Amino acid sequence: LGTASVIEGITPNSWADLTPNGRGVVFDQEVDGKSSVWIFDRETKNQRLLIEPRDARYNWPSISSDGRHLYLVRTFDGVANTPNVLIRVPLAGGGVEKIAEDVGSPIGLSPDGKMFAHVSEELENGSSNLWIQSLDGELKRVLVSRRAPSAYTLDGPVWSPDGKTIATTFCNQGNGIYYDVLGVDVENGLERSLTGQRWGHVLGVSWLEDGSGLIFHGKKRGGGLLHQLYQVHPLAGSSHTIVNENVDYLGRPAISPTTGDILAFYGNIDTSFWVSSPFSLDNFQPIETGYNKDGYEGADWVGNGRFVHTSRLNGHDKIKITDLAATSQLITTPKGNDRYPSA
Repeated sequence: LGTASVIEGITPNSWADLTPNGRGVVFDQEVDGKSSVWIFDRETKNQRLLIEPRDARYNWPSISSDGRHLYLVRTFDGVANTPNVLIRVPLAGGGVEKIAEDVGSPIGLSPDGKMFAHVSEELENGSSNLWIQSLDGELKRVLVSRRAPSAYTLDGPVWSPDGKTIATTFCNQGNGIYYDVLGVDVENGLERSLTGQRWGHVLGVSWLEDGSGLIFHGKKRGGGLLHQLYQVHPLAGSSHTIVNENVDYLGRPAISPTTGDILAFYGNIDTSFWVSSPFSLDNFQPIETGYNKDGYEGADWVGNGRFVHTSRLNGHDKIKITDLAATSQLITTPKGNDRYPSA
């Protein structure tokens, strides 16, 4: 197990990335509805603005392996017919360059810096696609696709250091929900599990510099409620937590190839229920259940003004049924963790 230290003074909105030398932390920040991008120097404790605050949202910063460029996905929430755009910014300072449109997930850059991978969803036919594209725009193709009830999740694929495999998070929602990290062969699209396990949840993934393993934020199936930082060695089929912290890790961890430092951030997510008639979607009303994690692991309508949802009680996720007057009834046993209810 490693030891963790807190970097004071930075509050990432979506996640953060680490420069190759381990000294700089790049993160996006949102204040008063405006998004900006900063780089923080871990030695001097100084921050430098990379992108001025704007109405656009800047998501999922990713730094090139040579440390020269920063890639982000720019979105305009609530603005119709506005595509998500992958942009590039010099870390030393400079203008924003548009790279590609319709990028809906974090990206993974190839080791040679010429390609990137990302995941897209097609809601109309229930499919998800793993794309590879060249940064110069000459190549764009779907490497592999999945259809419901399984899908690649939008947590961002990552290219292996040897360039032969792309690791991507995956969810199966049929016959028992579980998550995993799949390795996809770049040449032929063949898949294999990189963890050899079924997980309760998996978030962002990063490769170790020598390609021998992965680190990611995940939860064991049937285990604890918080995402922990795991290291997995695919060939050995083993996994272990890197630190023991009573926090919920978010986003994708980053590794410095120079120092071996791992950057991971955590946060506290509170939830609440809001309901509306389909005929008055501008008039949502809150349902106060009294618990700030209700529904975090799933909710579904039952009918007759009632819905089922998870509720975090005494360190476990249980299932309740609640009506519009916020009257609730526990419907599962007090032991273990129950998630993803469907009526």
